Amino acid sequence: MIAALLIAKAKKPEVIVAPEDLQMTTVSLWLAVGAVFVFFALRPGLWQRLFLRRVDPRPAALVRIFFGITLLWTVADLLMWGRFLFTDEGLYLTDMARQRFGDRLRNVWDPEHGFESVPMAIGLLASKWTVLHVRSDPPFVWAIFAVTMGANVAMIVGWRTRLMTFITFLGVMQIYNYSPIWYAGGDTVTRTLIFLGLFCRWGEAYSVDTWRRRKRAILGGATTMPALRTIPVWPQRLMMLQLAIIYCSTGLLKSGSTWGVYGSAIYYAMSLDHFYRMPWTGLTTLLQRSGVLMISTWVVHWWESLFPLLLVGLALRDYETNRAPDSARPWPFATRGRRRLSWIVLAVGWVAFAFASRIAIVYYYDVKYLPPALELGAQNLSWVVFAMLLLVPTGFVSGYRRLRRRAPTVLTAILPVMFGKRLWLTLGVMMHVGIELSMNVGTFVQVMLAGYPAFMGGKDVDAAWSYLGSRPRAEGTGDAPVTLRARTVAWAQGLRARADAGTLSRSKARWVRARWVQATARWIGRWPLRGVSALVSRRPREPWVIVHAGDTRSMRRAALLRCWDLMGRLSFEASDQVAPESLHLREPGGRQSHGPHAAARLARVLPGLWCIQPWSAAMELLPVGTLTPVRGLLGRVNLWALAQRAP
Repeated sequence: MIAALLIAKAKKPEVIVAPEDLQMTTVSLWLAVGAVFVFFALRPGLWQRLFLRRVDPRPAALVRIFFGITLLWTVADLLMWGRFLFTDEGLYLTDMARQRFGDRLRNVWDPEHGFESVPMAIGLLASKWTVLHVRSDPPFVWAIFAVTMGANVAMIVGWRTRLMTFITFLGVMQIYNYSPIWYAGGDTVTRTLIFLGLFCRWGEAYSVDTWRRRKRAILGGATTMPALRTIPVWPQRLMMLQLAIIYCSTGLLKSGSTWGVYGSAIYYAMSLDHFYRMPWTGLTTLLQRSGVLMISTWVVHWWESLFPLLLVGLALRDYETNRAPDSARPWPFATRGRRRLSWIVLAVGWVAFAFASRIAIVYYYDVKYLPPALELGAQNLSWVVFAMLLLVPTGFVSGYRRLRRRAPTVLTAILPVMFGKRLWLTLGVMMHVGIELSMNVGTFVQVMLAGYPAFMGGKDVDAAWSYLGSRPRAEGTGDAPVTLRARTVAWAQGLRARADAGTLSRSKARWVRARWVQATARWIGRWPLRGVSALVSRRPREPWVIVHAGDTRSMRRAALLRCWDLMGRLSFEASDQVAPESLHLREPGGRQSHGPHAAARLARVLPGLWCIQPWSAAMELLPVGTLTPVRGLLGRVNLWALAQRAP
């Protein structure tokens, strides 16, 4: 990592590497790669645990939904420039685009005679091909866009997910392979994630396919709620690894004085007219001079460079949680001799990688990018980096082992904080939100955030839904602290009662007014603390009661709603006053509804309806007398989606 950080800023036009150094570097890198393979060959249990086990499908399903929405946004945004970028009426004629960007197609296909042979046509599939290099008239291009967007919508809602993911991938590649002239960083991430989605069974949760399977089981006589089917974890692991590589590489490339010394890189980026969303030079100058942007620059730099530590932390936490032999998912231990041999092999591979990095620094790093206090020759610098690459992992491993043996409680406290998902992913969300609000970088922010659910587990998803379904605690109840505002209001009410009773003198009344102004100023100064308290101290909301008849068929029909109740907002009650298999709803405030009106109201607490019908919950926020016919139609659509029946 340190070696890549030093190499990143090299801009020499041409470097001639000595043959013996080139040969040694090649051998060292192959030795490092081989050491990784041998390590996992000696420890197959680790490989199986990391990449071959089955996990909860909900994090992958969230990736599908968020990424699908981002992809739909990206493709729809291209429609504005579609005629100019992708048709023969725009930037390139079809023959011109094929000759410039057609890869093998320009050699194995002729407009008059077609393909020279069948093997050549099959071999074309392994190249950078697109049907738009054969035909690119506007109606045909719009048809490609329509099919891609339609399949994308079906992928988001999870209807025939595997097939629609494949069609979406084909359509996206037809568009992207036509011409790279409009590419941005987010487009590369988009193509990578949709390719990994081909192998990810991300339709096993939060999808129409899963809903139909569970509905058939419940109505068909299942005695328990059908569980979600687990999915292979390796595509999700590759998504996590891809994001870590992107962050680490971009962090290492951000070298030089603007990132490492002066902390002015974000200031310069926000001052470029082709990046900023609005010209706020005065504000950026103030933030830079006050140190806000400077500190942000340093935090972003090191956060990106060290992001792989999140993967290390996830592995260590899994090890610490399941290392006990009686654990539900025991860690795969090997014999002592095999463990020692595997770590020796991995250490040899790391030494080989460090040696290759040392040679690369000699040829590719310009020492002028170092601070004056660290000015060394290229040879001396390379040996310093070589020593650091060896000592830092050694110190980390030895420190971890010592903490685990002598201070396990300290280790238990450090792992979630320094290597946990809350720290690294929260900083990532803050960084990307700041980029989106201040800079115009396309959909890079959205596509990167769409991959964040891949780092989550089933417990994290449950905690997130429970949090969204909760509400802030009242001040002074439960674990919610009594805030300054509550104290001030109680104090003011007491003084007002004394003033009304005539027990306060005039001088005392002036003192009260002064104290009131002072307390109000303190309350205004501390109002952010109230927001923090509201975010941290939460309690469950009152349940919405589904009233159903007592017969078996009605109970099964009501049980279907459990598949939609992600936030745990529903409770169920049997009653003889309700018609069989009909939907009746009683809300916490006492409001009751049935049939289509009840289904429309349920859109406020069932997140699945937000995805299938984005307007559903928004419609319920309107006043009761507004658009009543539309609300009734919406309720009937919800009845059909929830597989409920009107009374």
